[in-house]
Amino acid sequence: MGNSDEYLLRENFKMIDTDNSGIISPTELQRALGSHGLLFSLQTIALLIKTHSIRGTGTLDFSEYVSLNYFLEKTQSEFAKFDVNNDGKLGKAEVFRALSAMGFGDCDSRAIEEACKSFDPSRENKIGVPEFIALVLFLTSAKKVFEQFDVAKANSVTLDMNQFIFAASRTR
Repeated sequence: MGNSDEYLLRENFKMIDTDNSGIISPTELQRALGSHGLLFSLQTIALLIKTHSIRGTGTLDFSEYVSLNYFLEKTQSEFAKFDVNNDGKLGKAEVFRALSAMGFGDCDSRAIEEACKSFDPSRENKIGVPEFIALVLFLTSAKKVFEQFDVAKANSVTLDMNQFIFAASRTR
């Protein structure tokens, strides 16, 4: 990261940190993202933070914010790359291609299709940037949890009910 990039990130961090605590709270992040058209529930905001927070405090310090910012920029960039008609939406085929480019190409198409349905509130088989970010966030979390159980790296796990509940709860 260049000096000018770090300077801009620090300035953005300070603007988001409205209480000047040196950390970004979920409501501060939600407000900041919402002001840029990225409207997320507090549950999704909490998952964004959880995924990028090394400290596990439910907040973001500057280095964790940098990680989150990189994730958001990368995800939005991939979205834009596959939004070929520039309508701000990705159809099913575009979503599959974008997800494949982001490292989810080895997932079964039926599994991805079911996941996509959860992030398509209008049920028109098209999702916008916020829904795509939430979908990628969910898949990233699911992949991390899966990898914790797939110790043999066999791309297959067997779970009892308790393990399944634990795994499912870690993706939220």
